[in-house]
Amino acid sequence: MKHKYVPPATFSLNSIEPRLLQQLTQGGLREASFALPYKPYKKKKPRKVFGPLGWQLEAPAIYGLFQRRQPGMKELQRLLHIKTCTLCSIDLSGNKISNADCWTLGRLIRRNNLEKLILDRNHISNSGALILAWAARFAHVLEKLSLADNYIDDAGAWAISRCLLPRLSHNRYVTPHLKFLHLQNNPIRSSGKGNGMRSLARLVRENRQLIELQISSYTVLHLTALRGDIPTEPVISLAGCRLSDADAMIIGRLLNNNVSTTTLDLSNNRISNTGCTALAEGLRDNLRLQHLHLQDNLMGHVGAVELGKALHENARLETLHLARCPLTYEAGQSLASALHENKILRTLTLSRSLVLQVPDLRGLTGVRTIDLCKQGVTDGDTCVIGELLAKNSTLMSLDLSENHISHIGVKAVAMSLPTNTTLHVLNLSKTNPGEAGCKALSLGLQENSSLYRLDLSKCSISDKGGMFIGEGMKENSSIGSLDLRDNKIAEEGGREIFEAVQQNHVLTKLDLSYNKIPATASYELGLAIKSNTALTQLDLASNQLGCEGSNSLADGVTINVTLKHLAMQSNRIENTGAQFWAESFADNTSLRRLYISNNKFGLEQKRLVKRKFQGDTLDIALGFNRSGSSFGGKIPTVDSEILAKSTPWG
Repeated sequence: MKHKYVPPATFSLNSIEPRLLQQLTQGGLREASFALPYKPYKKKKPRKVFGPLGWQLEAPAIYGLFQRRQPGMKELQRLLHIKTCTLCSIDLSGNKISNADCWTLGRLIRRNNLEKLILDRNHISNSGALILAWAARFAHVLEKLSLADNYIDDAGAWAISRCLLPRLSHNRYVTPHLKFLHLQNNPIRSSGKGNGMRSLARLVRENRQLIELQISSYTVLHLTALRGDIPTEPVISLAGCRLSDADAMIIGRLLNNNVSTTTLDLSNNRISNTGCTALAEGLRDNLRLQHLHLQDNLMGHVGAVELGKALHENARLETLHLARCPLTYEAGQSLASALHENKILRTLTLSRSLVLQVPDLRGLTGVRTIDLCKQGVTDGDTCVIGELLAKNSTLMSLDLSENHISHIGVKAVAMSLPTNTTLHVLNLSKTNPGEAGCKALSLGLQENSSLYRLDLSKCSISDKGGMFIGEGMKENSSIGSLDLRDNKIAEEGGREIFEAVQQNHVLTKLDLSYNKIPATASYELGLAIKSNTALTQLDLASNQLGCEGSNSLADGVTINVTLKHLAMQSNRIENTGAQFWAESFADNTSLRRLYISNNKFGLEQKRLVKRKFQGDTLDIALGFNRSGSSFGGKIPTVDSEILAKSTPWG
């Protein structure tokens, strides 16, 4: 049973008698929040002097410590000195506590059993942070210190890190007991000479007792996992956590000595060039990290160049994702140069980054996955890609979708398919192959024996182009997933593809949704479903099959024992077609998902179809189905077991 959180009680220390203080402590009170009375003082013009640490500190913070104390601090000291006091957590947020009051708080930390001290939204600057950190250095009980929303800058961060580093005592190093440190919303810089984040990065690397650090407003860094102290958690996901450059600097410094983390996901954050440079420094010496996700960040040219330099020295990283980052062509040249020398990197994702020039990939070896989605690839670039496919013996996945590729570029890629023996996934979605490109692909598919997934969706393939694809599929013995959705395939193209399905015993997933296949091609469809023993997913949504096509499909499904997912929504099926389905599908035991929404049969026919199906595992969509692909809103992809053997990302 979850207990409802009760905030700590709030007390005013304006004028509390000792007898009342004793009554507060007799009840076993452990947490309390105090509101101190505030007495305004005459502001003096601040002047800068050099303190004992060599930093510029405020003059009143050094010479006027005892003139600006809060009146309630004396009462708080009296409260905690009572022998029966059981308070171990004190919240003094929003009390305008100055550096002078930190002397009293420092004594309380060292002499009392305080476990948590929260000083958010006060007027504490560098000298006050130094006093508190020095007290926490020798405290044996204090576990949490929160100084958020104060005026601590780089000098204060340096002082905190120096005080909390392990110290040498009696010929052995002693680490302070502090475990949780919060410094968010302070003017601590993460770039420039002498920035405070470097000091904090050294602190979290050397102080193994510190397990939580918060330096940004949205994310708490759990240092135990980032250091790699938990061997059972090799994957760290910080995606969408609004990480800043300061967080990236801490993570980059911890990557140097991390020996257990294999996957680090920092996607969809606010990391720019400064944070990316820090991560690159950590990658140079890291010998364990294999997969790094940095897509959807704010890094630019400088950060990507530093990553390229780090890849020259790193000998472990296999996957690097930089999709949807505002990179430049100079950054692309640096990454391409690193790819030529780095023989370990297998996957590089640059989709929608407009960064890489395809000629830089000439002669590339070792990479398994290249994502060039929406990179402005032209027909001339595909000639280089064709040469790469013909000679490369490691590339397994190539994404050329959403580019300006015509039939000339598709021909260049198709001509390399007969000689290529490693490519498993080819994505040509949203290109313009035309009839000539489809014919070239047909010839390439007939001789290729390695390609497993082919995506030709939204390519404006005509009916004749569909015929060429069907002819190529008749002779192909490797493709298991074919995506032809949202094209212009009609009767002749549909017949040729259905005849290929009848002869092909390797294809498991076929998507022909959003085409123009009429009912006249239903005879070949029925024969294909009857004789095929491999197809498991078939999507025929948004075509023109009508009742005749649905009846032919129902006859085939009655005999078929492998089909598990079938989509027939938006096909103008009427009441007679629904009744035929209910009568014919009753004996089928393999079908698990059926989508027949948005057709022309009534409510009674819908209930009849649902009642006639056997088994509790069948999922029937009779109402209005959401747009997109019919299988759970996602395009059918390659089986995870097969891809795990062929591609590094599974």
